[in-house]
Amino acid sequence: MVMMVYGVQAESAKLSPMNSVIEWQNKGDNFYSVGLYDLALHEYEKALELIRSAGLQFSGSFIAIIWNSKGDALNKLGRYREALDAYDTALEIFPSFAVSAKNKEKLLESFPELAHIKSVKDAKSANYSFRLEKCKEIVRNYYDTHIYQIDNYDCDDMTLDLSNQLKKEYINSKIAIGDIDKDITYPWESMHAWVIAEYEPDKWIALEGTGGYIVLAEDNPRYYQGWFFDEPLEFKKYRELRSQLDDEIRYVDQLHREYNSTNMSQNEKYSKAIIIKDHTEKYRDLEFKIIALSQGINWENSDIFNISTRKSTFF
Repeated sequence: MVMMVYGVQAESAKLSPMNSVIEWQNKGDNFYSVGLYDLALHEYEKALELIRSAGLQFSGSFIAIIWNSKGDALNKLGRYREALDAYDTALEIFPSFAVSAKNKEKLLESFPELAHIKSVKDAKSANYSFRLEKCKEIVRNYYDTHIYQIDNYDCDDMTLDLSNQLKKEYINSKIAIGDIDKDITYPWESMHAWVIAEYEPDKWIALEGTGGYIVLAEDNPRYYQGWFFDEPLEFKKYRELRSQLDDEIRYVDQLHREYNSTNMSQNEKYSKAIIIKDHTEKYRDLEFKIIALSQGINWENSDIFNISTRKSTFF
């Protein structure tokens, strides 16, 4: 990544557009420095488009720096073929630009097959392939460095970690809950959590954090059926509600056992029945909230009868 501004040759009539180019380049550098590569790319592309459309007279070395920065951002986003094109463009404009030459060399060392990709279609296919391989690498490396522990570090914790790692790689993902061994009807019956990642538009792959591998739909379709959360915060809220629900169900079961005891008087049974009713309503309310959350609905403004309990399916 090169962060410098030099070689500006401007006519007074074009000073404002040229300043805009410099501003966008600097904004791109700032975004890049804090890991916001998609925003950085947007700023570099704006700068290059204005140079082209307005015919601005910058030095070749300055324009090459922006192209190189664009290549760096694309590289970080996993768009390797496009990154290679950006480095090539920088070198065409400024052949002695050693930074771009080095970046191109490193990229081809990592992905030698890029040298043989010619068409846009092939480039997209290669990018999707890299993204799929990145998913495999992430889940494998994660498993190698983490230990599953029931009630201490379980599938829920692993799922949150995996989701965060995919986000860092700009791979769209969702957190899934369900049962991978049998069909279930309600989200609170879920026994497992995992991640599905979108490695290609509308194509998803399931990542099993507790085992360090991916699961294809044909191997176990239940990994692609269940309830899916777009954000970790939603999943954390589900876990909180699920914990409350489990506690309430256990308490109501205990109340029923006490109610059925032969040692209780009628008055005691009547009092116990009222408590059972109150707590049954409470856990039914928690069930409703879980259903609403799993459907992305704000339960405070919703009618329970208008909310479906159906699962989603990703194939």
